[in-house]
Amino acid sequence: MPENQKPQIQKQQTANFLNSLVVLGKQHRITSILLILGLLLTFMLALYSGPPSEETIIENALAGTVTIKNDIALGSGVIISTDDTSSWILTNRHVVDPNNDGSGAPHQIVEMSDGRTYYPSYILIPPYDDIDLAYVVIVKVNVPAVIIDYDYKPTTGEQVVAVGSPLGLENSVTTGVVSAVRYVTAQTGYKTEVIQTSAAINHGNSGGGLFSLKTGNLLGINSFGPPEDLKSQGIGFAYSLQLLASLPKTNWRSLDLNAPSACRVDWDEVGLTNADGSSIGMEKIEAGTCSQYGPVWCNPSTRKLEERADLCGCPAGYKASGTDCIANDQGGNTVGNALFDETITLESDSIWYYGGDSPSLSSTETLHYTVSSNLQVSIDVVPSKDDFRKALQGSDFRAYSACTASNVYSYDKFCTLDKNGGIMITNDNTASATIHVVVKTS
Repeated sequence: MPENQKPQIQKQQTANFLNSLVVLGKQHRITSILLILGLLLTFMLALYSGPPSEETIIENALAGTVTIKNDIALGSGVIISTDDTSSWILTNRHVVDPNNDGSGAPHQIVEMSDGRTYYPSYILIPPYDDIDLAYVVIVKVNVPAVIIDYDYKPTTGEQVVAVGSPLGLENSVTTGVVSAVRYVTAQTGYKTEVIQTSAAINHGNSGGGLFSLKTGNLLGINSFGPPEDLKSQGIGFAYSLQLLASLPKTNWRSLDLNAPSACRVDWDEVGLTNADGSSIGMEKIEAGTCSQYGPVWCNPSTRKLEERADLCGCPAGYKASGTDCIANDQGGNTVGNALFDETITLESDSIWYYGGDSPSLSSTETLHYTVSSNLQVSIDVVPSKDDFRKALQGSDFRAYSACTASNVYSYDKFCTLDKNGGIMITNDNTASATIHVVVKTS
């Protein structure tokens, strides 16, 4: 090769080498960029994996739904938030305040989906009586709150699931669609968004959640179905969360968690009217007392009236037979006031009724004793006043063992009593016991 060509060949080789390096560098840059883009795409997919599955949505909805029980009603609720000390449950007011009068209901209990139970710390109702929502606050529980997006608008045809305890069947789900979104105006002027759904909503679903199966969002609180006389399948309604968002956050009222002090009685339903035939209407009867209208008693544990002849006596022409009133011509002869048929108040002491006080009592009679008390009492039928004095002195005394009862609320026995005998009732409590005693011949 001529010497003069060597420099040119070397230059060409150098240029080719440099071009190769440039091409290789470009390829590496592209590879690096592609690698970085791939990593970013993987990271973004990890952050956003798409909407949750229906199974996940239902599982989360069940976990955030509770059952609310009391002596009058059973319903549901949804955990919507938790702070450092408390968990807040949204429900219907009619679940925790069935009479809608602010008196609430006795023995409120919140039961979690896993069976744990809690007593409410307090219950709040809105400042307006026509808003059927309430908060139940319990101690903080380790349960995630449900997803709420106040800006989300449910659409007609969107698939939903209603969660609650229909007819007492706890942790139940029913599916359907959003049939329509309607608007009603409350008496207070609030324009309320109501979600109509084909998901079945029955008694016990009240207060539970209506969830979107598309996003998992809580859309509303299951509240009511059609009237009973218009009952139809596939029609239920839930108050949209827009109602909760529009309500003022202050001036909510606290319910009294103690047992109520009165029963609300609709005398028209009981069948009682005034003497002129006019309606007596609604009345509050103090718990534990008898009604002026007859032998009925307000039971504070149920807030309902019960016929209790042993507590309230009987109207004219009737006599007590246990807890019932029967006509005077039924059964045996009533001793009545000749011995005793009355309500007494006993406070940490004893009461003695003596057969000799009854001129109608023969030397020996079999009597039917009926005793009822609001506190535990001890009851003994004893042969004589001397036995009664021994009992008060704490010494031995002779009692009819078949007619003895200790620490009872009620007593119903047939006992043989001679003219010198009587019945002794003792209350070991410091509080006053109100006792009704009826004695009649067998």
